[in-house]
Amino acid sequence: MKQLIMLILIMLLAVFIFLDLHFKHNKSRAYQNDERWQLITIKAAKVMAIFLDSIVILLALAMTYFLLTDGGSEMMTISDAVSDAFYIYALKYPVEYCAYRYYDQVL
Repeated sequence: MKQLIMLILIMLLAVFIFLDLHFKHNKSRAYQNDERWQLITIKAAKVMAIFLDSIVILLALAMTYFLLTDGGSEMMTISDAVSDAFYIYALKYPVEYCAYRYYDQVL
């Protein structure tokens, strides 16, 4: 069951990667890299920076909690840790795609 969920998540992330790249390519060609498109990319980059900073802060809080309490009684395998880190980092593609779509409509 866990492998099926991981496969679905990887396929969903692949779809968002494709959508993100396709959207950015089409819009940069349509706007011909004008000031509006540059403003959209700057705003989307700010959203991405906030998202990645939020992940770092949450991980730092979790590490602090586990260091100060006896929360380390259950061990996690390296494979699980790498998988979780991959999924957390890969969330940047749906966030980036949504930010581009939002700022393209708003601006």
